[in-house]
Amino acid sequence: MSKKKDSIIAKIFSANENVVHARLNWGKWIADCPVHGEGIAELVTPGQDFICSRCYPDIHAEIKVQNGRGQLRIPDFAMRATARQRAQDEGHLYKVVFPKNMEKILEVVRIRPLQNMNWIPGMTLDDLRRENKENNL
Repeated sequence: MSKKKDSIIAKIFSANENVVHARLNWGKWIADCPVHGEGIAELVTPGQDFICSRCYPDIHAEIKVQNGRGQLRIPDFAMRATARQRAQDEGHLYKVVFPKNMEKILEVVRIRPLQNMNWIPGMTLDDLRRENKENNL
């Protein structure tokens, strides 16, 4: 593995001061769990905190409710609030840092096939454009 790639991966997983870095994967912004590392990621959006659903499964808790047509699943806000508070108390509530030029990144990768719409911290717009050119896009 190259030194540049090593430093990029280290940046993704540096959760100092309860911060995680967003990355683009298959056209979706995600962040990796600092506890579990790569492979355990959550969808993220600007302005929302990151809580790993593997560490805190109740962060997505639902209640099954019967209605005239069958069963509905609705959010269990009480359990979600408890999971959020636990994550905060245990130091696992993270602020998500997005790249300042995220719209430009999306603009450059938008012409790619979905599986190649990727970006990781440390990549420049020139890196992305070079990849596009190398792949005749």
